[in-house]
Amino acid sequence: MKAKIFRESFKGKSIGRTMMNLHLSGFTLDGDILDLGGGLSPSYMRFIKMGACIVHTVDLNPPDGGIKADLEDKLPLPSGFCNSVLCMNLLEHIYNHKELVSEAHRLLKPGGLMLCCTPFMVHYHPNPHDYYRYTKDALYKMFTDVGFNVEEIRYIGLGPCSLLSENMWPFVP
Repeated sequence: MKAKIFRESFKGKSIGRTMMNLHLSGFTLDGDILDLGGGLSPSYMRFIKMGACIVHTVDLNPPDGGIKADLEDKLPLPSGFCNSVLCMNLLEHIYNHKELVSEAHRLLKPGGLMLCCTPFMVHYHPNPHDYYRYTKDALYKMFTDVGFNVEEIRYIGLGPCSLLSENMWPFVP
């Protein structure tokens, strides 16, 4: 694991981003996947195991073939559109985050899965804005309030070394 973190760091990723990516390698997704704010070729896609699936990227400025939408408003997709929703390092950039979480719940098919990662102890990184840092309690309440069954909220990279390394590295989008 340490060797993987070291190799990924040389690809320009922060320790926090690298640890998130490696954590995602434990998930396998199938069917329609909605990637909120994923942009063009996000690094985490290399780590998630993909079955038979189609990835739909939704963003204000999506890559070719993506869905153009303001992530702070109702999304232009039918309810039950997808099997999985990805929300990676996005939530802290969304001021109207409750609407986005509610929309993600609406768009999931029954029994669907949402994977969401958001930093807690990380430097200010506007892209174009940076609004929030969430505690475990806030995340749990935010997701259960709209109807999600929260199976797990996991901290990735606890400890002073993680914090120091995260804040010493430049922001890499």
